[in-house]
Amino acid sequence: MKLIDEISQMPFAIAIVGWGFIFLGIYGLFGLVCSVVLFPIMNLIILNYFEKVIEATNNPFSMFFFNHWIIMLFYSAVFILLMIVGGINYLRKKLWAKYLLEGICWYHIIFSGINLYFLPWMNMSKLLTIFPSNTPSNNLMSTQIGEYFGLAFSLLFTIGYLCVFLFVIAYLHSRKIKNVFAYPPVV
Repeated sequence: MKLIDEISQMPFAIAIVGWGFIFLGIYGLFGLVCSVVLFPIMNLIILNYFEKVIEATNNPFSMFFFNHWIIMLFYSAVFILLMIVGGINYLRKKLWAKYLLEGICWYHIIFSGINLYFLPWMNMSKLLTIFPSNTPSNNLMSTQIGEYFGLAFSLLFTIGYLCVFLFVIAYLHSRKIKNVFAYPPVV
């Protein structure tokens, strides 16, 4: 019951960031499990699927991740664990967790910046036409409009992701958050 009491007395400013990181960690864990399960299955369904994805991404940043897939899975698992542990301890108002979450935000900002640089290199029509020719994604993406749509969606998603983490860093440095972590606490 102590944990429930802590959660009920928690300031909204702390709850939104802490629970957000816990949610992102669980979402990342789901994505990691899907990658581990789906890539081998897709390789069985579509001949040389993994190689076709590498060819379609067409940039050194993505190729590094694909060429070191097992190491990246382990790295992702550790990073996801840090997000969840950081979120839980942030909810408990541990100062080190605030710095950990800020570091995670800066990492994601740098990662998004690199991704924005390499995103135009991707061949969107080749990426989504890996599937058999009778699928809806193949028919849409074989057109020029489909390629532009894929690039625009990817750019907007990456920019949105970048903006969220910039906002979280600004929020972590706000007076409201500083007062919660101040010793003695400022009311």
